[in-house]
Amino acid sequence: MRSQRELHPRPRVRSVAWPARREPARTYECLKEFYPQHYAMALLGFVTGLRPSSLRPLRRRGPEADISWEEGRLKVRRSEVRRRVLNRTKQGTRYSVHLCDEVLAVLKWHIETQLNEAQEGSDLLFPSIEGGFRDVKVPNKPFAHVATEIGLGYPITQRGMRRTFNDLARSAQVHQLVSKSISGHSTDEMVELYSSIDASEQRVATQRLYKFAVIEGGKGQVDSGVDSEKGPSGQMERKSA
Repeated sequence: MRSQRELHPRPRVRSVAWPARREPARTYECLKEFYPQHYAMALLGFVTGLRPSSLRPLRRRGPEADISWEEGRLKVRRSEVRRRVLNRTKQGTRYSVHLCDEVLAVLKWHIETQLNEAQEGSDLLFPSIEGGFRDVKVPNKPFAHVATEIGLGYPITQRGMRRTFNDLARSAQVHQLVSKSISGHSTDEMVELYSSIDASEQRVATQRLYKFAVIEGGKGQVDSGVDSEKGPSGQMERKSA
């Protein structure tokens, strides 16, 4: 006898990218209009390629804050799965991403306007309405609604943020080495061990990703100028034994 799941299968949700070249600006506009409480987290995911498990445990303040507002540096060093926090990312690395002023402004807007009393008492950057970790499924309904609003034609989940980052990085002409240093996703061991990314490269890259996604909307080329500012190394850090 066939099971209920076989008789009534659930529609398959695709972990694919949003149509980055055609719909980025509309995506963020819809998110901000209908779900402003999720806008900053989604934007940060799109312009850094961070997994949801790395976004949920980010701390905005406290002795072990994961973001330095003065430097504009995001420390990616934890992951959260089923309320269990690991002091490493999924790929076992700890690294930093230097964010541009525009992305930092969105994060500050989120803190100043989107947190209730319980959330304000939490050190987390993106706390749940009770102040703890957000449930892993919370963003899925908003993402599905936005996909319908923009006429995407198929359901999509938050996991698509990482894939979209790769598409945005190519569209914004971000060098592959720099994009790997931001997302922390490297398949070349030698690149990870012996390459060093300047902080200004990451900062300019996140700015170009932001401009392409939110302002340009895929309608034209983004200025590929380089920033002459010098900063600390963005080299990947291995977890110490």
